[in-house]
Amino acid sequence: MFFGESPEAVITLVKAGFGLAVMPRLLTPPDPELVLRPLAGVEPLSFGMYYKSRRATRWRRQLVGRTRRNPSGQEEEK
Repeated sequence: MFFGESPEAVITLVKAGFGLAVMPRLLTPPDPELVLRPLAGVEPLSFGMYYKSRRATRWRRQLVGRTRRNPSGQEEEK
């Protein structure tokens, strides 16, 4: 079992063939070399966000907007 310091380090280990990773969907960018499989039969994990509203960055606005639209992290119905 390996533990990574960052999502990027974990993804690098997976791509190098060291196994698989269990990661939140939020931390798994689309990558044609990787296969994303949701875990079945697992309760959703709750989390919270704290931030200073006066200093909104584009990245944080996108993150908050995505979690408000789809808090489950599951694929949206099309």
